Amino acid sequence: MGYKADQWLVGLIYEQGNFNDVNFERQVRVNGVPLATGSDAKSWYLTGQYAFGNNTVRAAYGQTDTGIDGESTIDNYRLGYQYNFSKRTWIWAEYSGRSADTPLYGDQDVVAIGTRILF
Repeated sequence: MGYKADQWLVGLIYEQGNFNDVNFERQVRVNGVPLATGSDAKSWYLTGQYAFGNNTVRAAYGQTDTGIDGESTIDNYRLGYQYNFSKRTWIWAEYSGRSADTPLYGDQDVVAIGTRILF
């Protein structure tokens, strides 16, 4: 779901699903009992963008609940900037971070820098 007006853009994503088939902790069984129990996994993500002149600034924040009992939620965040030289050429820099304290996921920081030229 999203909304765009003039130079503003806002979006929201919500997902809910069952991780029984892909979550390692739920696949492992000890004496027939799953290593982990829980409910459905849930994620939401809120994004925003503001464009002014040839510049665009983006930010996003979201959380993931793995659905495994006893695991903390995972916080995800992003901050980015884009400069448009033209409609077909731009550069960008973006920071993505994750704050997590689970057995399979830990904190992570990533910086991406790039350019795009459409022919």
